[in-house]
Amino acid sequence: MYAILDIETGGGAYNHERIIEIAIYRFDGEEVVDNVSALINPETGIDYYVSKLTGITDAMVKRAPKFHEMAKRIVEITEGCVLVAHNAPSDYRIIRNEFKRLGYDYQRSILDTFPLSQELIPGLEAYGLEKVCQALGIPIVGRHRAQGDAYATLQLFKVLLQKDANKKIIKTHLIDQGDLMRKERIDKLYMHVPKQAGVFYLHDESGEIIYMGKARNMRKWLKNILLGNSRRSRNIRNKSVETTFEVTGSYTLAQLKFNHEIHEIRPKYNYILPKQDAQEVSFEPVDILFFDKGREEGEKSVLVVKDGKLRGYTYTRLDRQIYDEDILEHLLIPLEDNPENRKLVFRKWKRNRWDKVIVKDSKIE
Repeated sequence: MYAILDIETGGGAYNHERIIEIAIYRFDGEEVVDNVSALINPETGIDYYVSKLTGITDAMVKRAPKFHEMAKRIVEITEGCVLVAHNAPSDYRIIRNEFKRLGYDYQRSILDTFPLSQELIPGLEAYGLEKVCQALGIPIVGRHRAQGDAYATLQLFKVLLQKDANKKIIKTHLIDQGDLMRKERIDKLYMHVPKQAGVFYLHDESGEIIYMGKARNMRKWLKNILLGNSRRSRNIRNKSVETTFEVTGSYTLAQLKFNHEIHEIRPKYNYILPKQDAQEVSFEPVDILFFDKGREEGEKSVLVVKDGKLRGYTYTRLDRQIYDEDILEHLLIPLEDNPENRKLVFRKWKRNRWDKVIVKDSKIE
């Protein structure tokens, strides 16, 4: 028995999404034996872009049942079923979170028609629900609405069942609870990390940093580390329980911060090379301010060289440019003044890649 599912959410942060519409078709492999479709009051606002995409507004869900009022019906219609959806892990994660808020551990086996379509219908240009249905001549009445998308997924699933007559392939695509829990744990390690430049840290259950990295896009780089096939990647994802990070805005600052901390923290799973004897770079005994990208719009990062030595970095708003030496001194986040870091800063200077450089042969003004 299968339960073909589609949900729409009101948007929001990962693991905080709330369902605003749900549709389920209970399917015995031959015909639909039960179904439910309903708007749901998320008890919070719907993001503008979601309303624009789905047509579902705050006014439409205001008098709709809340999730706890639909929970019993959802449990009953999916009882003894494999949940089937296009991008099933995402829908299943969201519906499980809704049940967790009620103190109920909702568990079902799931089947994802996305990779199943890739295997049984090879050669398509893309495998999003709309593209697959278009290639198969399956109409979607009410795209980005739960009932329309669920019904289209049902028709797609019927095709997949026919193409996999002995059900061997479908059986191999069933996702068990252990796999899902591992995926959820890994998702939690990187999904909250922003797609910005910075330094991230993976901690084990005792809080110790076991791996740190720097990247222009922290989330992308962290995901690659966690999902890698190497022995080191497997160890990192098995031992990590929490991720912390610092957005630097400037990738150069991320590099400098990483170089400053790696030899002090010495995480277990980093490859730590001995400090190299870099060619000595001198800034002369002058004060220099190097400006680069900030962490957000309207902000700049400032790298400070004082008396020819790297001192550290801070941030300043464009509407109140701070060049005062005493103020900067209080705000500075320290960096190690070593030949490697000086060379990194100097090389970017010579390539004219700093946003702005102010050189002073006396006090910073």
